[in-house]
Amino acid sequence: MAQLLSFILLLFVIDGLAARPAGWLQKELLTANTGKDAAYLNQVERETLMYLNLARLYPKRFVELELAHYWGNDKHGNFLTNSSYKESLIKEMSSMQPVQAFYPDRVMSASARCFALEKERIGGRTHERLSCKTDRFAECISFGMDNGREIALQLLIDHLVPSLGHRWLCLNSDINKVGLGFAKHKTAGVSLVLEMDFYYTQ
Repeated sequence: MAQLLSFILLLFVIDGLAARPAGWLQKELLTANTGKDAAYLNQVERETLMYLNLARLYPKRFVELELAHYWGNDKHGNFLTNSSYKESLIKEMSSMQPVQAFYPDRVMSASARCFALEKERIGGRTHERLSCKTDRFAECISFGMDNGREIALQLLIDHLVPSLGHRWLCLNSDINKVGLGFAKHKTAGVSLVLEMDFYYTQ
C-alpha cells in the first residue's frame, strides 16, 4: 500500500509535464521539483526549473540520462552534432560536485514574466527592457524551445555562446533563488526569461 501511495504521489507531482522524465528515481524527481507548489508558475516554467535542478543536484546522472544522447529536436534538427559546446558540458558535469537546488521566487518570476510578455509584443533578443522595471538580477533568456527539458539543455549547453555565461549561471553554487517567465515571442516563437539572485555590481 505504501508503495502504491508513493507511486500515486509521484504521478501527481510530475503530472502535466510535456515529457515524462525517463530513468530518474522517484526521490530525485521529488527533490528537483521545487516549483510544484508555486501556483504562479506555469507548466513549462515548473518543468524548466525541475530539469535545471536535476542538472545541479545530480550532474553525472544528468549527463547519462539527458545530455549524452541529445543532439537536437524535430524543430531545429540535429544542430548539436559534433558540438564542442556539448562535449565541454559533458566534461564539466562529469567531474562537478552537486550544488543546491534552485527555488522559485514570486517577485523575480513577476519580473521575468513581464519581460517575456514584452518580448512577445516587440520581439528582439537583447536584455534591454522598455516598459518593464530593470532589476539588477542576472538574467538568461532561452529562445525557440517550447518545453522545459529543451530550455534547460539549451541554457546549459550554450551552443555557439563562447562566454558560456548561461551555463555558468545555471550551475553556479552561489545562486538559489530564481524567477521564470515563459511566453510567445514575436520572431522566435517562444522564449523563457530566467532571473537569478546574482547581483552585478558594475
